[in-house]
Amino acid sequence: EHKGLNIITMEEFLNRQLTSERPLLRLPGNRTNWDGDADMLYGHLQAQAKWGLWDPDSCIAYFPDSSNNKNPHEYQELYKQVRRDFPTNWRHYFGKPARDGASVKERLAEFSAGRNRLCIY
Repeated sequence: EHKGLNIITMEEFLNRQLTSERPLLRLPGNRTNWDGDADMLYGHLQAQAKWGLWDPDSCIAYFPDSSNNKNPHEYQELYKQVRRDFPTNWRHYFGKPARDGASVKERLAEFSAGRNRLCIY
């Protein structure tokens, strides 16, 4: 594993969902162990998945930390500030990546250059 990356089992993920204040899933009978029934689990996951057309060339996918209580509109506002205050053309950043220790706004500006939306999931 890498520092900051904690890989967990599906069962652990589902257990966390059961105890979460804002669960993403509802599972029949609160079942968390689906060994031998993966197809049935995937059917439940697909039925509850948030589907939509996502174009990575025009939209940045953002998955807020569930432990962070910030309102999603705050992230949209930050994105609007970056779009207003920094260059939006990707060519501006080509060969000139954000420096080590750059601010969140500087990194977001580079990453969002050429894209026109922030998609919060």
